[in-house]
Amino acid sequence: MCALPFVEAARLFLGSMGNKTERAGPLFLSIVLSGPVIAMCIYYLTTQTYVLRVEQVLNGISLGFCGLQLLFSLMAIVSFQQAVSYA
Repeated sequence: MCALPFVEAARLFLGSMGNKTERAGPLFLSIVLSGPVIAMCIYYLTTQTYVLRVEQVLNGISLGFCGLQLLFSLMAIVSFQQAVSYA
């Protein structure tokens, strides 16, 4: 489970690059990497042996932000695809 920082960094980088260049490819890869990040956060939140209250709060916040980023990435992909079809 020590892969979370690396996967999260790659996901954020791809999302940022896709947004700045207005390309759907990196945003789609960012969405694909959201799956393992969400799975790891849920693991840390629920099935870990000993979980502190602070870890529950931080993982809940992380899941919330990941969900928002997933939603905004989908909206951006739709927006970018519509802009390409009009051009």
